[in-house]
Amino acid sequence: MKHLFLLLFAFSVLGQSPKEKIQVTDLLKIKTAGRPLVSPKGNQFIYTVTSIVDDPDKKNDFVYQTHLHLGNLKTGETRALTSGKYSIASPVWSPDGSKIAFTRDMGAKSQV
Repeated sequence: MKHLFLLLFAFSVLGQSPKEKIQVTDLLKIKTAGRPLVSPKGNQFIYTVTSIVDDPDKKNDFVYQTHLHLGNLKTGETRALTSGKYSIASPVWSPDGSKIAFTRDMGAKSQV
């Protein structure tokens, strides 16, 4: 999966005019996938996608934001499971694969 994102980044950079240089705003467009976990049934997987976004609370210029995505191993289709200004972390499948638990960073506190 890591190679796929490096390849996508290379194509996006190579697609630019030779006279154009990479700008900071180009780097902000990069999203990284991480922590893929296959469900106990083996038909789905979850993974995180992290991007750099404008700080919604305006304490900093930019913050890392992580959200959870679900993929189907048979069809290859994926979709976002979480969104919004709060990041998620530590996703895990329930033993029977019917539920996903994760923590959501709510600033000063976290929720499961």
